[in-house]
Amino acid sequence: QTTPGTYEGKARADREAFQFEKEVFRGTMPTRVYSGQGYGSVGLRPSAMSGETPNALWNAVSKWELRSHPAFTPLPMQSEVELDDLEDLQQLRQDSVYWEEAKRNIEVSASRWWEVLGFAEDAAGKFFKTRRQSGLRDHNRAVEAWKRASDPHSYQEPPVEDRQRVLMDWGRNHEANGLVALMDAHGVTVAGQKLVRVFETGLWVLTEERFEDLLPKLGSAVDFDDLPVMAASPDARLQRRDNSGLWSAFETVEVKTKCPFVYIGRKNGHGRGRAGWLLKQFEPHKQVTFLQYAQIQLQLACTGATTGHLVSHVASGATTVFEVPINYEWLAVAFRLTARFNCDFVYPGVEPQVDFFNDSSEYQEFLKLTSDSCAAAQGWLSIPAGARRQIVVTPSPHNPFVPSYRM
Repeated sequence: QTTPGTYEGKARADREAFQFEKEVFRGTMPTRVYSGQGYGSVGLRPSAMSGETPNALWNAVSKWELRSHPAFTPLPMQSEVELDDLEDLQQLRQDSVYWEEAKRNIEVSASRWWEVLGFAEDAAGKFFKTRRQSGLRDHNRAVEAWKRASDPHSYQEPPVEDRQRVLMDWGRNHEANGLVALMDAHGVTVAGQKLVRVFETGLWVLTEERFEDLLPKLGSAVDFDDLPVMAASPDARLQRRDNSGLWSAFETVEVKTKCPFVYIGRKNGHGRGRAGWLLKQFEPHKQVTFLQYAQIQLQLACTGATTGHLVSHVASGATTVFEVPINYEWLAVAFRLTARFNCDFVYPGVEPQVDFFNDSSEYQEFLKLTSDSCAAAQGWLSIPAGARRQIVVTPSPHNPFVPSYRM
């Protein structure tokens, strides 16, 4: 028996509630089987390896379950938050309409900083060896970043293809899974002592006061007025307990989850028929990528933290956590380039040309510094696939593919 309203009690109630869904979905799984790696650690039948409509909520941990975790400290209810200054935005839950509205006033966000820095341009793509098909090597990303910085409140994101939407939805729905994996691995020891505690967090704007604190360490003369309005929303903040029992300063956490669904095109191979998806097993990232590095560096600059963590989580439960220290040398160049982007393109209303930064030796050195810094980030925690959770969180719904109903 468990007490209603507790974390264990809610998890048990959810498991019982989902029994009905399991019965409804039984017998409706796709019947065609594709060869490939299996998901034995999560108990999938071979017939569950392919389907027509991926379920982006498969095995997702809900926000309620995350906020009820014993090692997690949630933000207050939004009705309890009074917005009097920029610091109050840090108390906005990222699944709230208030956070969404506040973010619409940001000209450059941490997750899009890499576009402003020219990392999607052809010259940078050749350096980082990114493929055009990946979407990471496309000049249109810089053009959209320019439009967004020029008028963020009225800016509308371009339409996203259904295939890309699956990847985006999966990443957003499974951020909590990465945090739960981290907390369950280090949240509580055998003796009941917490080694890690995680805190929910909101929107952190790069203020002039915070930037002035950074300037002596940057060793670079950048005028704050030349920068766009910049902000970051880490997925969480954490503290670690050392051997003496003292808690560290706050550090940032960014979660990246690899989508297990791979689009394989039309099943008859002639552009007709129903589109097919394959469920595959991936491994966590082997190292931090250049766009993740830029995102974490701006998170550190905005929050005042000196250490960030990248949590790379995959559907099998395997997780790797990388430690990324603040890099003042990298930030100095990045802020100079951002000010140049703002003054050369945003303020005068001039659309950036292709390879807009590839006209100086400093930029080539910056690309190399980025690559070297990504490779230097160390993984300090590795969680194997199928690791046991403290609290079993029931899949919602049970199957990785949504059944197809034909009229």
